Parts: sequence; structure tokens; C-alpha cells
Amino acid sequence: MSIVGTGAQSRDQIKSLRDLSSHQWKSGIAAPGLPALKLDVETREAGKLGTGSTTQADGVNNPYRSDPSSNQIAHDVASYQKVATTTVKLKGQVVFEGQNHMFAPGLSFGWAPAPMGALVYADARKRLAVVDREGRRKDVEGATDVLLPGWTNDGKHIFYLQKKDRKKYTLMMVDIQ
Repeated sequence: MSIVGTGAQSRDQIKSLRDLSSHQWKSGIAAPGLPALKLDVETREAGKLGTGSTTQADGVNNPYRSDPSSNQIAHDVASYQKVATTTVKLKGQVVFEGQNHMFAPGLSFGWAPAPMGALVYADARKRLAVVDREGRRKDVEGATDVLLPGWTNDGKHIFYLQKKDRKKYTLMMVDIQ
């Protein structure tokens, strides 16, 4: 698979994508047509204390704080919170990792049509990347601030929204060979 180019598209090229509102995002846990090719989803929970706490996350007194009062200890207990970290991988490649953020399929990734077994996604830096069924990653040059990546139904193009400024996005398309 090679990625040919990227750029803003003309109206004719956008029309060739057909009606994107009826596009199937193919955002399940398994690749379309390849049920054995699945995303690995792991969620871990850990305790965390707010800043300036008299104790550390493991409950041991903070050595940098001298003789905490009962009010300080009560404040620490109240500032204790659980942090859920979700990591999603495909063939060892991290597709998503977030703390206290819900993993939203379709928002940051999209499967290629069956039986390609490829996945396009926005990485942690919001750059566009493609992972094939063997786990090989290919970054798309120039694709930054990516949202809603997906494939055309024929698997020949990847489309995505690229943030241009605070409230404006441009529909972009990449040819796949």
C-alpha cells in the first residue's frame, strides 16, 4: 500500500466520494470481513491525589510536607480521584490512549472495507496514520489536526477533516495504491 498525495479537494473530487452522510464508518472492534483482526482494548484504573497533598497516591505520607494536620489529611482524602487510562492497539500499534476520555470509535479511526484489513486513525498528536493487517504503520505526510478519518467504499481513498483554524475544517482526501 502506498499513499500518493494529500490536499484539499475540488468539488468534482468531493462528489466522487458520494454522499458522506450515508457512509458507513466501519468503526467496530473487528475489521470488516476479518473477525480475527481485532483491536485490543485495555482499561486501567489508578488512584491519584490532587496537587499539594500531604500523602502520596500509595497512601504514604508525603516526605516534603511536615506534620500534616487532620484538616490537611481530610482534604487529601477528599481530593483522591480515580484515573481511568484506556489504551487501544492494533497489532502492537497504539491507536488511542487517553485518561478519563471515552474511546469513541469513528471519531479517531476507521476500518478499510473488507477484506483489506487496514485501519486509518488520528494518532496522539492528531496526525493521520494507516496500519495494515500485519501491523506496519505508515504516516500520511502533511496530515495534521485530523478528525473523522475514514475510507471510501472502494478502499482507494482515505478522507478526513483537517482543522484549519479555531472553527474551520477542510475535507481532505488521500489516494491509496
